[in-house]
Amino acid sequence: MSSSPLFFPHFYPNTKNQMDDVTKMVDSYVRHYFNNFDRDRALLLKEFDKDSEFSCEGKTYNDPSSILGALLALPHKNVYHKITSIDFDFLSEISCVVYVCGKQIHSGVVDSGLHFSQVFLPTPHRF
Repeated sequence: MSSSPLFFPHFYPNTKNQMDDVTKMVDSYVRHYFNNFDRDRALLLKEFDKDSEFSCEGKTYNDPSSILGALLALPHKNVYHKITSIDFDFLSEISCVVYVCGKQIHSGVVDSGLHFSQVFLPTPHRF
């Protein structure tokens, strides 16, 4: 689970246009995150702040440098995330939970058989 800044409006969407805007923001952020993860994980440092938390394989990391260390220590270096679904639910007027699922492609092998899911709890403090 990651807690990362996401540019998210301070309201529940009341119209289809507002919902479309939120959907685009969530989609854009998720694709930005995984593009940086796949290309150069060090670029993810700016996605976390002093209030961020990241948990992976039973361990929790609570500051940007330890989160980045955990991401850099992950064993698969040549990985591409093929995102198959991005969903989100509102938790309050200013926050949501984002669910991402897909497939990990390792060393260019499309049928590597590894699926992934990740949950983001974006914080609105950068809006």
